[in-house]
Amino acid sequence: MIDLSNSEIKSMVIHIIGNKMRQEGLRLSKKLTSIEDDGFKELMFRHFLKPFIKMDSLYSFTHNSNLSFNEVFMYSKDIFANLNLFYELSSNIARHLYESSTHPRIKNGEFFMLYISNCRIEGNTTDAIGLFKAETKETFLKVTENGEAFNIRAEEGISINRLDKGCLIFNIADEDGYRVAVIDNQNKTSEEAKYWKDQFLSVSSVQNSDTVTEIYMELCTKAIENTYPSENAGEKLDRKSRALKYFSSNEVFNLDHFAEEVLDKNESVLNGFSKLKTETEVKDEINLPETFDISQRAVNKSNNRTKNIIRLDKTFDIYIKGQPSSALRNLERSYDPERNMNVYKLYFHEEK
Repeated sequence: MIDLSNSEIKSMVIHIIGNKMRQEGLRLSKKLTSIEDDGFKELMFRHFLKPFIKMDSLYSFTHNSNLSFNEVFMYSKDIFANLNLFYELSSNIARHLYESSTHPRIKNGEFFMLYISNCRIEGNTTDAIGLFKAETKETFLKVTENGEAFNIRAEEGISINRLDKGCLIFNIADEDGYRVAVIDNQNKTSEEAKYWKDQFLSVSSVQNSDTVTEIYMELCTKAIENTYPSENAGEKLDRKSRALKYFSSNEVFNLDHFAEEVLDKNESVLNGFSKLKTETEVKDEINLPETFDISQRAVNKSNNRTKNIIRLDKTFDIYIKGQPSSALRNLERSYDPERNMNVYKLYFHEEK
């Protein structure tokens, strides 16, 4: 988990990055941006750093042939070794971002580079380099005084409540490509979205117990959802509950043991699970182990997001509290041929 509660922004520089395919060019700042005002620092913290708090998923820099050819990694390494190079190398990183902005739909915008001290991550206190790009503008109204009257005009600016693209590069595990936290809230599913993480940064997911546990829990949920038809909603909830119980009550995950305890070696679910696992490994370029230490932090995070709900058309939802296995014994599903509709019958002691 990332802890930035005591972090401080030490340096900042801003450059303007255009789209290379549209030949928009880039404009480099002549000097660092002044950040002496405490109120401004607080505003910058809220916009740039707050979105990373409690983030669990981490990445590291990679390269197909040799890590030394990853430009952002090497520039970051030089900055961590000599902070006096911060401004000079920020221009190099800005140029690299411009060279990576070749998709016609990539928007131009402001590129912010920060140097941050006193960051906590993986039990270490260290410095970090922040790279951010603002691609969307919001319209706001500004009121000005003109003699005895007030005027109003529309202006465009960057919203402090939304971070488009960003990453924090932490000065730990440099031999493995550092630890990098990445945010991309723009065009997550489109082709042009890949340029920030894949082309500009060139990072891959770090396989620690948190990320592996989270990936396996998500794969299990998807496999159960895809296997059981909608009329078996109760069975779906029961399987999901058993999966969560397995992760909560075991320290070590074993795929064969999990298949037997949770999935009853159901061939359809196992085939779906295996297919999703393979697709994830190919897409994210990772190898998921069949045995690993379970992270209870990741389990708790997933548990907080999980809701046991049976959704019925657009009118009713059935919310089940506690363990679905016990609640489902008081829930019967049938069919009414006269109305040509499905029926759920609930057994309970009293209304509240």
